[in-house]
Amino acid sequence: MNFSQPVSHFSLLKAITLLKEVLEWCYIDSATNEGRGPVSLRDIEVLWETGEITSQTFVWRQGMTEWKKIMELPDLQKKIYGLFFMLIF
Repeated sequence: MNFSQPVSHFSLLKAITLLKEVLEWCYIDSATNEGRGPVSLRDIEVLWETGEITSQTFVWRQGMTEWKKIMELPDLQKKIYGLFFMLIF
C-alpha cells in the first residue's frame, strides 16, 4: 500500500456511504426497552438466530418515518430469512 497518496474526496464519500448502508438498522431491545444500534443486516440476522429479536421487535433505519415491527417489513424479513438460509445450506 502506498500511504503517501492522498485519499480522494470521492473515495472518502463512497466509503462513508457504504458504511452507512452496512450499519443501517436500529432496534428496541425487548429486555431493556432501550434502542440499540446502528447494526448491520448481518447483526440483525445473528440476533434473529439467537432469539434476541423476533418478528415483534421494533426496528428503524434512516428514511423511515416511525419504528415498525419486523413483521411489518416484508423486505427486511426476506433479507433475514435469505441470510439465514444461505448460511444453513
